[in-house]
Amino acid sequence: MAFTPTDYVDISDTQERKKEAMLAHKTQDPVKTYETFFKPLEDFRGLEAGVKVAEGFIHFNARVGRASLIGL
Repeated sequence: MAFTPTDYVDISDTQERKKEAMLAHKTQDPVKTYETFFKPLEDFRGLEAGVKVAEGFIHFNARVGRASLIGL
């Protein structure tokens, strides 16, 4: 999907709390969803950022006109 983060947040200290919040959504098959999608991505972003686990973001600079997005 061509998502290339510009910023990373180390979530090592809050990963368990994030997981608990995810698991609270009982109707969304939370265990499978977390283990299949969220956990691998947290680990991958952690590798990119040089920490145990992380989340990646693209820093948005508001300006007049269109935002610069990859592919547009």
